[in-house]
Amino acid sequence: MRSASFTPEQDLHFVLCDFGRSGQAYVETDPSQADASTIVRNLLDGQYTRPVQVLALNVEEGWSETSRSSSPRRSETWRGGMDKS
Repeated sequence: MRSASFTPEQDLHFVLCDFGRSGQAYVETDPSQADASTIVRNLLDGQYTRPVQVLALNVEEGWSETSRSSSPRRSETWRGGMDKS
């Protein structure tokens, strides 16, 4: 089995979606498309089915953040992630 590769210093973003009776799951995302700008663009374009949460992390820097769709500041939080470098 081939392991996934990504740049450790890269910020990665994962979208948790609600699939109703099937439950919740993080949507599979190519690491090259897991940056904040692409995730926010996809969210605004409606490319995710009932997004519940966005998880952002950076292994090299040792941080993680979550943003829930129920939060009134969700779009500001997700857009704020685009400013990280």
